[in-house]
Amino acid sequence: MDQDVEEVYPQAFSPRQEHGLRKNGRLGGTIPRVAVAFSVALALGAMALALHGRKPEMGRAMPADVISEIGSAAEIAGKKQEVEALEAKLAKAKAELEALQAPPPTAEFKFHGSVPPNGDDPMWGCGLLGRIPGIDASGSVTVGTQRLIDGLKRSSSFNKVTFWNWNLAPQTDGSSKHHERLSKDFIFVPEQWGAGAPEERYVRPAGKSNFLDSDGQVCPAEMANLFLGMNEPDIAGSCMGNMFGKCSTACTDASVAAGDCPAAFLDKTLPPALPNSKGECNCWQHSHATGVGFWPLDGCSAHQPLPKLWEDPACVDTVIAKWKETAAIAHRKGYKFLSTPLVAVDIDYTKKFIEKACGCVGGQCSCTDASCGCPVYVGFHFYAYDCRPSATNGYKDFQRKLDAVKDIMEQYDFVKGAIINEIGMLNCAPVSEDPICVPDSGKYPASEGPDNSCPVNEELPNGMGTFIENIFSLVSASKTKTGKRVVKSVSWFNAHMDGGTYNLELFDEQGAVNAVGESYIKGCSKWAADIIADGS
Repeated sequence: MDQDVEEVYPQAFSPRQEHGLRKNGRLGGTIPRVAVAFSVALALGAMALALHGRKPEMGRAMPADVISEIGSAAEIAGKKQEVEALEAKLAKAKAELEALQAPPPTAEFKFHGSVPPNGDDPMWGCGLLGRIPGIDASGSVTVGTQRLIDGLKRSSSFNKVTFWNWNLAPQTDGSSKHHERLSKDFIFVPEQWGAGAPEERYVRPAGKSNFLDSDGQVCPAEMANLFLGMNEPDIAGSCMGNMFGKCSTACTDASVAAGDCPAAFLDKTLPPALPNSKGECNCWQHSHATGVGFWPLDGCSAHQPLPKLWEDPACVDTVIAKWKETAAIAHRKGYKFLSTPLVAVDIDYTKKFIEKACGCVGGQCSCTDASCGCPVYVGFHFYAYDCRPSATNGYKDFQRKLDAVKDIMEQYDFVKGAIINEIGMLNCAPVSEDPICVPDSGKYPASEGPDNSCPVNEELPNGMGTFIENIFSLVSASKTKTGKRVVKSVSWFNAHMDGGTYNLELFDEQGAVNAVGESYIKGCSKWAADIIADGS
């Protein structure tokens, strides 16, 4: 690895923020790198002054005694690392105590054996995203967290747990400030969130462990040889944070010029805010959108072109050309498999994408692998509503999606199956189209539920755990006519009320696996046992 790689990999903005900034002319050249460095310098200076209880007046020189007391930025950073290390040790000790005090695992979790290796048609198995406590910077794992990892990785041909984060490498989460630490039992799956091609220097080589994450730290996980497509282009989505469910499009240039472009903020604790009368907001400065379908795209005429992509042949050509650039970069870096865009609703969108990217005409395709940008996995997300997955037809909708993927696999036998890397429950009444809604608008508002999750009810006798276990039953049963398994990867949306969801975290505040996490272990273990039993 080149000596300057640490200087290359860290990124100033998340792909979601950067996409919005670029599309709205707010990002270009080298300004962000300088601006961020300046902001960091200011922040470190302010921190040091706060520690010493002094604040110099603006425009005046700082007294020499204050300067000497502050210490260098390196000293401050070193002290912060010491504090973080102590906090990590404390969290590890607490989690180990929890594990020692916990009752022994039930017979359901005493499952032995793993899905066998298969490099040509792998089972990616159960995955994670979001906060995973109990892993330190060296990759050491607490007893409780390791038990969850062991329960999940058996479902994978790699005997590892997949992890993804809408980005090209693990990072520090922008809203929670949680650093995504992974161990050697993880395999990281990168995604190009936007419709454009990534910078090649940010794409890590496939199949390598101990790569540098987005913060320039060594990550013991393995980089997958699977590269994921853009995020939710099939819906407009919403701006995250205090305008979620209300702001559905970025401000036009005219709205910006007229001063009619209210800014959304990612901080969920802020009071709710409203977009302008056209549903527009500034989502690029302090927040980001749920998916790329929210944004304009150069080369497409509509302000929000991607949800109706297939109605605009010129836009289709633009999108596919950009995807071919992305695929070429991924192929050069050793990636063997590609996915379609990760759709929110429309599986037919992925089929059209496959046919266009793979050159399919009349059921015959000119190329069927990553070398030409041909996706072999159908990527989609799924959410049920309002803690009522039966009454709101959630299970039926999930089965329809599985059947649609099955149909694609039976028509194009090079398609290996589905990557379902977001599954969860939305905290709102059901909507007929986009899975975007105003939180707390349903029969079981999260604000009134136990730990902001689903309560026990007729449909969910074990709360959210019932939903997870029922989803795995559908996943495990889904096969093609020839017996091929439809689902190759499942990732629970392990987050706390993000994007209009309930609290879906698998860990409690102390870092111990909670009841939802236990159900995830149970569902994954059962799925793995079924895969092994039928030799899939």
